[in-house]
Amino acid sequence: MTFCSSIHVIEHQGATPILVDVEEDTLNIDESKIEAAITPQTTAIMPVHVYGHPCDVDRIQKIADNYGLKVIYDAAHAFGVQCHGGSVLNHGDLSVLSFHATKVFTTFEGGAIVCPDAKTKQRVDHLKNFGYVDETIVVAPGINGKMNEFSAALGLLHLGVLLDPVDAFDDDLLDLGQDRDDLALETLGLAGDHADEITLLHVQLALRLRCWLLCRLLGHLRAPPERAR
Repeated sequence: MTFCSSIHVIEHQGATPILVDVEEDTLNIDESKIEAAITPQTTAIMPVHVYGHPCDVDRIQKIADNYGLKVIYDAAHAFGVQCHGGSVLNHGDLSVLSFHATKVFTTFEGGAIVCPDAKTKQRVDHLKNFGYVDETIVVAPGINGKMNEFSAALGLLHLGVLLDPVDAFDDDLLDLGQDRDDLALETLGLAGDHADEITLLHVQLALRLRCWLLCRLLGHLRAPPERAR
């Protein structure tokens, strides 16, 4: 499974997307069907870690190496997901995260690209900021892909929550007056055998955490500064 924006970005580059069917149990790309879709014009494979369930990264990388292709992972659902003893984001040439409001980690809007080296990151930095190197030098065409300060502040607050886990959610998280500093997700391991159950859990956790984060952030914004005595 994929999202239409993944197709749009290929079209914007003047390339032709070729879709590959998915596995019934994971909804991830069916690795056994990738090679049949490769043509002399193919330059990359773009698999999706659907609902945080990792693709068969070893098999995909082997195919990519055999054909000289890049691997760009759609990791929109895969924040915090582990694979082979480390982050699933370590695999492939790039991994792209989404921080949309429906995701487990959110800044309401935005995302991140995980790069393998400093040179690639520098190229991404140029592209996301109109090609600027500094205040006066522009080296390439770019876009305004920067994150705004409000989203960044929400992300920092959210990250602090995720790094300080507790055993489980309480029913009182939707209480707008509740001020909790020790909340996080023990249940971030969303990968499993049943995608429908994963999806339901993902949505429930995301919605409940969104409410709590927004209340905390609004509470911080409304709190008056302490006066010096």
